[in-house]
Amino acid sequence: MEFTVLGIPCLGLNGGPEFKHSEAFSFQVATDTQEETDRYWNAIVSNGGEESACGWCKDRWGLSWQITPRALSSAMAPAVRRPSAPLKR
Repeated sequence: MEFTVLGIPCLGLNGGPEFKHSEAFSFQVATDTQEETDRYWNAIVSNGGEESACGWCKDRWGLSWQITPRALSSAMAPAVRRPSAPLKR
């Protein structure tokens, strides 16, 4: 089944009853504002989905989503280390 998520083409396969959804696969949506975060979150949860913790939710089909503000991702990213001065011999 082909579908589009936020303008990105995706392909999903039906694995039958032996291969169920899990949190091992999720969609991540990076947001720039609280309004954008709320819009995506509410669209998923209010349309038959369910809330979870730390920006996670599931849609009505059981797929996991991470709605993550870019500012949070940046704050949690390790600092970029600059190379130290070369050693003098």
